[in-house]
Amino acid sequence: MRWLAGACLAVAAWAGAAEQVVLEEDTPAWHTLQGNVLLSERKYESAMEQYRRALAIDSSYFYAQFNIALASQSLGRLDEARRWYEEAQRTRPDHHEVVCNLGFLSYRAGDWQAAARCFQDAANLAAESPSDAADYWFNLGTARERLGEFQEARRAYEGSLQISANHGAAHYNLGTLFLGPLAEEPDALGRAQSHLEQALKAAMAVKKAVEELNRVRLSEGGIVLEMGIGLDSGEVIAGNMGSMARMEYTAVGDTVNLASRLTDLAAGGDILVSEFVFNAVRGRVEAEEIKGVVIKGFDHPVTLYNIRGFSGAWAAEVEGIVHLALMELERDGIVL
Repeated sequence: MRWLAGACLAVAAWAGAAEQVVLEEDTPAWHTLQGNVLLSERKYESAMEQYRRALAIDSSYFYAQFNIALASQSLGRLDEARRWYEEAQRTRPDHHEVVCNLGFLSYRAGDWQAAARCFQDAANLAAESPSDAADYWFNLGTARERLGEFQEARRAYEGSLQISANHGAAHYNLGTLFLGPLAEEPDALGRAQSHLEQALKAAMAVKKAVEELNRVRLSEGGIVLEMGIGLDSGEVIAGNMGSMARMEYTAVGDTVNLASRLTDLAAGGDILVSEFVFNAVRGRVEAEEIKGVVIKGFDHPVTLYNIRGFSGAWAAEVEGIVHLALMELERDGIVL
């Protein structure tokens, strides 16, 4: 299933207010910090009130501008979010997170050209932040696909992988490109399988990272996070569909439907894959076979596989990916 609107895009998270210092009360930084606590608790209205207080003191305080935009976006107030992001951009024209989120709003509105321009600009601005730049190149690829510019989408995904070789979403979308619009390219099927394998490794790395995060959270009395993943691959019908009033690039077919159903069925810690995917990686994974699964929309029960682990070189490779990812989170100041 091709990664589509919303879920496929990397959106910049909230911006911190200040360094780890004692803040004087009733200052822009203090109110923004209070807002950030509320924002992390999803108390968006209360957070916005704190950001407004910060802006009443200093109307150009960037962190309050950015975070009130993010809170507005979380509440679905996209016009208000755009207004605040544009204010933040006037304050910090070179801030790549602002440019990325403006691109996301354009993407949500169906303005793929504007979204592509924003994602391209964000990628160029994020030279000093490789992990962000990789996400922005990926976002650019999704916008180019929506425009039917498949070679440009391919180059954007490859740009993401040049920065982050284990970017699972880029591998996955490249694989679906080679199974669909770029199927006539030399060795398209081989390339599709290679990217599918990398996407499966990324899924396992996510599973392992969440398990490590949960181990730490449990030791601190925290809540366990649960994430299930579903993967399928195969031929799809892809193209611009709709009416003269509204056309949209999309993918349809049994592959898309099954991938969606697998994602719905996957419980926390599961990586559910189709028989097609399992056969592509047989011998390199440890999996539980699940026969006779009834899937809505399918005439006959299907066989699924729950990937429990990898064997051989794949296992070591994934452990290395997780180790590097956790180190990067620590470097970024995210303490697990």
